[in-house]
Amino acid sequence: MNTLFQNFTLEYYVSKGADRSKLIMGIPFYGQSFTLENKFDQSLGSLAEGPGNPGEFTQQPGMLAYYEICERGYTFFHI
Repeated sequence: MNTLFQNFTLEYYVSKGADRSKLIMGIPFYGQSFTLENKFDQSLGSLAEGPGNPGEFTQQPGMLAYYEICERGYTFFHI
C-alpha cells in the first residue's frame, strides 16, 4: 500500500483520534523550482545547485505560482 496518498494520510489522522469534521485537505497552487547541476539530467532526485529563476509575478527564487509553472511548460514532479 502506498502511504503517500492523501486518503491514507487523512484516514491515519482519524485513526489517531482526529475529528473527521475538522480535517481540511488543501491543494497547493504553487511549486518549487531548482537549477540543476546538470541540465541534461532531469530525472527525479537529480542534484540541484540552487533555487530556480523567480517568476514574473512571484519574484521569489525557487517559488512559482501555478500559472507561472503552466506558462513555462515545466514538468511536474511530486513526492
